[in-house]
Amino acid sequence: MSAGGVHQARAQPWAGRAGAAHPVLGWRHPALWLPLGVALALGAVLAWSPAMAERATRENGVVENLQVLFLLGAAAFALRRRAARPRAPDAAFALVFLAIVVREIHLYRWVLGRPWRLAADLVVPAAPPIARHVLLALTLGLIAAVGAYCVRRLHECLAEGRRVLLEPWGQLMLVATAVLGLTELFERPLGRLSCCPRAFVEEGLELIVSLWFLLAMRARALGVREKDR
Repeated sequence: MSAGGVHQARAQPWAGRAGAAHPVLGWRHPALWLPLGVALALGAVLAWSPAMAERATRENGVVENLQVLFLLGAAAFALRRRAARPRAPDAAFALVFLAIVVREIHLYRWVLGRPWRLAADLVVPAAPPIARHVLLALTLGLIAAVGAYCVRRLHECLAEGRRVLLEPWGQLMLVATAVLGLTELFERPLGRLSCCPRAFVEEGLELIVSLWFLLAMRARALGVREKDR
């Protein structure tokens, strides 16, 4: 293989069929075996010490902190480009990951002393501390800014949507999003399983999802950087 071919193979983060227009995931790809390793590790901890598993998956525990690190890494990869200004999809992806981080670390509960209900605070605002007003302004301002930027560059968002459907990193994003949605939908039934601590399955699935987000954004960043050369 020529030097250029070796470089291209190394730059391609998805080990798929050679010459395929849209390569598929190979069985050796980290997106397949890393989540399996995470699941096996969590299962081993549960079998060894249920109390340790409960401590690891409780709120602000080890598993939740790892989720935050993976999501911050995904946001960083989403913004990692050669161009000085990120494109609209880059900003949108980063905003989504940061929103999940805010939810995971319960930022609003730390600042406001309770979960933040945006609709209720807008319609019937209590006599709030200044932090409530600042948080409201920052959140709505950031969402409005990214939303306006995406609308102005709608053609980029539509092109990225096609890439999400056709390219392996995008398909991995869709799988991760579906798993996250199902986890949220069945949060209570998962918490009632008698074979493990209350938050064990939920936090384990969210850890795998955050790892998938990180791997997908890393593959996307490598692919984009390769095209920019």
